[in-house]
Amino acid sequence: MAKGSDPDVVRIFDTTLRDGEQAPGIALTRAEKVEIAEQLARLQVDVIEAGFPVSSEGEFEAVSEIASSVKGPVIAALARVVPGDITRAAEALGGAERCRTSRFACTPRCGSTTIVGPRSASRRSSSPCTTVAAFTSAAPWASVPPRS
Repeated sequence: MAKGSDPDVVRIFDTTLRDGEQAPGIALTRAEKVEIAEQLARLQVDVIEAGFPVSSEGEFEAVSEIASSVKGPVIAALARVVPGDITRAAEALGGAERCRTSRFACTPRCGSTTIVGPRSASRRSSSPCTTVAAFTSAAPWASVPPRS
């Protein structure tokens, strides 16, 4: 059995600091984010997704402080699969004992629900998603119509 793949072990990946802040009326200060991260470490959470560093300078600073000061859990930062995002996340995580990035790929909005392969996606769009399509050999891409 590969290291870390014990089926009897539950790993906790906490997104409170990133996703939780998107709830209506919630706006955490850097100090509050660090305090929450420290409490999550005391609770022995395995991974703390600290934020999306490219979204603002304040978010970058909060992720950086959490990465430098919170010990124990893996500290994660969210990034689109865009070189600038990944670089900014890596910079924010520079002081962490253990770190990782959570990466996501956007899909080009073309107004249809057609499933397309990576090559046709790259021909259709010059967005950052093209970069993802060019470097991904994964299963079909689904383009989602814009929200009304």
